[in-house]
Amino acid sequence: MANAHYTRDFVWLAVTDDSFNIPYAALSGLGITGIFRHAADTVAKFNADRAAGFKTGVFFPASTTNQLGTDVARLVNDVRLRVALNDGGATPFLLDFEPSHGSTAFWKAFLWGTPGKRGYRGSNGMFSMDGSGYMPGRVTDFTPEPFKATELPVSDLLVAHLDCRVQYYFGDMSPVDGGEAREDWEVGLNGIGFPREAIRGFVDGGRVIKPPMFYEGRRVRNLEPGTVIWNANLLREGGLI
Repeated sequence: MANAHYTRDFVWLAVTDDSFNIPYAALSGLGITGIFRHAADTVAKFNADRAAGFKTGVFFPASTTNQLGTDVARLVNDVRLRVALNDGGATPFLLDFEPSHGSTAFWKAFLWGTPGKRGYRGSNGMFSMDGSGYMPGRVTDFTPEPFKATELPVSDLLVAHLDCRVQYYFGDMSPVDGGEAREDWEVGLNGIGFPREAIRGFVDGGRVIKPPMFYEGRRVRNLEPGTVIWNANLLREGGLI
């Protein structure tokens, strides 16, 4: 891998519903090399993606208003034990926790735990990478809504070694300026931001606009490694797979 945070080396597609057969050859033709499969999917589906030659990770959504951070940390680990047991860290996770507004307490509890409860990276509310958390070293990305860097605990996300995959669209899929969305995370909260190499885009698969690899209907480039496409259904809806 080019670097320790190996999700930066692949172009990813989120697969949240594969009621149709995933056309692996078509994905490869679009320059897609990794698949983030929904956490609820079966081991057989993850293994099928791996057998087809794709890097495979887990896409895990959660509600920051209706769930507790420590509960979500435990649930994420349950998925790891089910689909990525003894994989040597080869299966990354992509966290989609919304809404961002008012979610600082949720994120801190998720990452570091609360007294008597483990978190994803630490325990007892401590900034710890000493193995006391469920997954202290697992390669992990998170995808926030655009322009939410001042809403989230950036310092905690940095200490936890998470990469940012910022959404290039609002909730109705209307597009935002990707450069500005990424710049928001470089500036961060109170001037503490992410390094450029840790920020990539989460792009529309074609609901409103095609992924930014097309010009006049023709595919003219590969997406930047680390980019995630939302999602397989939208690529199919747009006639791209």
